[in-house]
Parts: sequence; structure tokens; C-alpha cells
Amino acid sequence: MLVSLTAEGRALYRKVMPIARKWNGDLFDCLDEKEKRALGEALDKVIAAMTGGDA
Repeated sequence: MLVSLTAEGRALYRKVMPIARKWNGDLFDCLDEKEKRALGEALDKVIAAMTGGDA
């Protein structure tokens, strides 16, 4: 299945994504790189468990 954004959707994406990236960066600034990696691995494991995929 192929999904694509409309022109309006692409414009909204371009507007929102810089804000979301900054917010995410600010949110995780309190973690060092090792902690960010551990969090990512833990979240991958949770997602895999919920979707039936491999961690």
C-alpha cells in the first residue's frame, strides 16, 4: 500500500517537523548518549512486543 501526503499535508509537515525536532531534542537533553541508546533499545523492545516483531 502506498500512502502519500497532499500538498496541504506536505506544507503542514514542513511547518510542524522543525518544532517537533526541537521539542524532542530539548526533552532528551537531560540524557547522555549511553542513556539515549538504552532508552531507544528499551522502546524498540516494547514496540516489538506489541507488534509481534523482533527486538
